[in-house]
Amino acid sequence: AAHDCTNLVEAYFDMCQRYLLFCPAAIVFCEVLSSIASCGRQCLATCKGERNSTRATLNFLDKLIGWQRLPVPPESKRTLESGAQRLNEITATNGKQVIQSCIDMIVGGPRMLWPAAGDVIFSVVLASVGWPVPELPSISMAQQWLENVDISVPNGDSKGGNPAMVYRQTADELLVMARTGPNMKAKSKILLSDMSLALNGHKAAEII
Repeated sequence: AAHDCTNLVEAYFDMCQRYLLFCPAAIVFCEVLSSIASCGRQCLATCKGERNSTRATLNFLDKLIGWQRLPVPPESKRTLESGAQRLNEITATNGKQVIQSCIDMIVGGPRMLWPAAGDVIFSVVLASVGWPVPELPSISMAQQWLENVDISVPNGDSKGGNPAMVYRQTADELLVMARTGPNMKAKSKILLSDMSLALNGHKAAEII
């Protein structure tokens, strides 16, 4: 299990991140790219919040899902764009579960991992906010994924207001931020942090 070899998980996803940045063809055209992404998604849950392995996994997923905004040379950018369909399929396949795992981490995980988890959530929402749900074209995949998140408050008690209402307000704000553009990424992390503090009774729900 991943939690028994967190050093290996950390090294593996650090390596994947470097390939994505400095030799993107090795990732974009890798035959097992979908398995790599699936492994990352599963490690978010099975590493149980271990700092280094989880952060390495989050950083890789953030860059993989947010590939369009990577600060890479023009040649690397062209390589990424040539694999756009494959890369977007990674988000479409894993987005829902990744959002759920990252929300769980922000609500009940180590605070030091909140910023990295927030980065991934915003990258997923930003990538998919313009993708209509096939059977419900009036809403986006990002909206559907956010609406389907199951909020679990530690100890089953929230002193910062109704958990469902606090989360719903946060999700609505995230969608607005994503529609505004990538420059809202920093504000989205503050929003998610405030949500966690409210749900855990450390701040009033009105701060959302």
